[in-house]
Amino acid sequence: MHQHAPISKNKTIMNRLLLLLFLIPFAVHGATDTTRLVDTTVLRELYGVILQKNPTSGTDSFRWEHRRILYQALGIPATAANDAATAERLRFGWQQLQTVRISQTSEPAFYFSQVLRLALHHGYGPLLLDAVRWKVDVNSFDPVSHSSLLDYLEEEYRNNRNENRLGWLREYKQVLQAGGAVYFEETNFKMRNLAKKYDRIRPPVDGLYPVQAKGKWGWVDGKNRVVIPLKYKAVRYFTSELFEVSEDGKRFYVIRRK
Repeated sequence: MHQHAPISKNKTIMNRLLLLLFLIPFAVHGATDTTRLVDTTVLRELYGVILQKNPTSGTDSFRWEHRRILYQALGIPATAANDAATAERLRFGWQQLQTVRISQTSEPAFYFSQVLRLALHHGYGPLLLDAVRWKVDVNSFDPVSHSSLLDYLEEEYRNNRNENRLGWLREYKQVLQAGGAVYFEETNFKMRNLAKKYDRIRPPVDGLYPVQAKGKWGWVDGKNRVVIPLKYKAVRYFTSELFEVSEDGKRFYVIRRK
């Protein structure tokens, strides 16, 4: 029993070191603009992959092509281990990519914030599976239609008559709910309650809400418990563990939850 303890400890240390390596770019560049670390041009390929254009014949590589694209876009080495450090970088990077257009200029405008809806519509399950595996936020909602990804899935279900497609949608509903997906009304209810207590509030990620009071920003959870104190002039990208903040509204840096 005791023989395995050093191996487990070494693995934990290694994971922490890998996480540190991924966060070093934020420490160096975060004071100016972390978005410079993102290669937005490669994301145009993602649109074609999800629409399953020109899949590689006879191999399964095209099924996971989105991983190569996202790794390249976020500056993650292709040889990076599929561990906690890589998942952390993907979760943070996922937020950085939200406003990036992924469709070609000759195609309808689609942005990364809509990528999971696009994958759901075109039956590109690998991206949905990876999103849940990486624990990225699956609850971004459309401010126009006031619907979440789960609401969109229900709409697809109602408008479809193909039994195979319906079975696929039922399966992915369970996958997404296991990954934390909720209906828009649940999120909207919490936002309305929190809006009564703060001057401004933004949509949540990982169940955490950026809120402002007396000109200062911070984060609270759905029960109004303070996660990051309201003391920052501006806030930007975040996950459940990493938060990009600014004390002057110009220079941003990343802090950890603890």
